[in-house]
Amino acid sequence: MKIICPNCSAEYQIDGTFFDSEGRNVQCDQCTQEWYEYNFHKVKTSSNSDQTVLNKLAVEEYQILKSRGTKSNEIKSASELGNDIKFRIQESSDKLEQTKKFTSNKTEKTPATATRANTWTVTGFVTVSIIYAIFSSLYIFNFELQKMLPVFQNSLVAYKIFIDQFATIIQKLYSDTLKGLY
Repeated sequence: MKIICPNCSAEYQIDGTFFDSEGRNVQCDQCTQEWYEYNFHKVKTSSNSDQTVLNKLAVEEYQILKSRGTKSNEIKSASELGNDIKFRIQESSDKLEQTKKFTSNKTEKTPATATRANTWTVTGFVTVSIIYAIFSSLYIFNFELQKMLPVFQNSLVAYKIFIDQFATIIQKLYSDTLKGLY
């Protein structure tokens, strides 16, 4: 069986008979970290893979929490640890069920909402793109449009002057901003 130090990640290969029924206190030879190593091989395996994974996660979580808050001389007996682990497993199982229910409810509502938001996003983008194309064309082809549509000549000239002045103002603001930064 392989055990790994939670502090320095040193790996040790040990015999399975080294452990009691639930586990044992061990100490790393490299960094002298002490921790309680659980014997996962003696734990009954469940046919339910979710429960097995949940059991392992609860034990790991318990190990981490207890290794942060206890000193080596304060570690509880194996039976006390077993009761604490059983409580954590039940608590984790309940939270897992709540999470599954919550995510399944969210998943059912998401596609319709996402489709609706996606439709409006695309519609808005297309609308803005068409408006931009029209106004750009009016500016770029202004001289040709004045020749083709003499009735709108005054409006087209005023539009071109407005856009030129607007572009000049934006360029001036941009250059003033750059001068202020440097």
